[in-house]
Amino acid sequence: MYKNNLVYALTWGLPGVAICAISLLVSVKVGADFSHSAFVEGVTFVSTGVLLALIYYIVFQQLPSDCVDVVLKKRKHDDASEQEEDIPFPIVEEVKAEAVEQERSSYRERLKANKQELVVKIREYILKTMSCYADAAIIEQMANDFMQWAEDSEHQPQAAKVSRELATRDVFHFVWNITERIDMRCPKHNGETRAIFVKRMFADICKDVEIETIRKNLKIYPKDGIITIDEPQKGNPWFHY
Repeated sequence: MYKNNLVYALTWGLPGVAICAISLLVSVKVGADFSHSAFVEGVTFVSTGVLLALIYYIVFQQLPSDCVDVVLKKRKHDDASEQEEDIPFPIVEEVKAEAVEQERSSYRERLKANKQELVVKIREYILKTMSCYADAAIIEQMANDFMQWAEDSEHQPQAAKVSRELATRDVFHFVWNITERIDMRCPKHNGETRAIFVKRMFADICKDVEIETIRKNLKIYPKDGIITIDEPQKGNPWFHY
């Protein structure tokens, strides 16, 4: 409390006395020109005091304080910049050939596992879907053709002899369900290659249907027919029996 009063006295008390003295001298000087009018001397004293106090506050208090703040901020910024420049870059370990080969081997193993899972799931789906409409040899033949087509989109499947109970939309849905799963793992087949595959595998059923018509109608009436469209679901892309 004492320190605060002392600081206030030094910053405003002593300058205040000087300001009052100067204001008094100026008011007497100006008042002499107006026959020492008390009103003129009073107005002059107050105006001079306020003006001098304002000049003192700006020049001797506010301006030095602002200058100090600018200097401190600049010094703080310079110190921070120096600290950032002094931070060393981390040393990156050399990439070893063994690590690269290990990662490649791991990737190949994952691809092999994914492909094996794809083969198993497709064979299961073909067996469950076609067991009433084709014999064992035809089912095995279709499974092999699908797997070869997954590797080569230009593979030409053998014509599969299936029951006449199946309509065109059934075989459309059947091929779409399988090729949709294949394209999730081996995305290189468009609608036209799918249509060509349907046309060749089910040549008897699709003998009167053009490839362009097949392409446009692979998912026609998705919930109708013996074989319906089976959409892959997020988190479970496989078939729903």
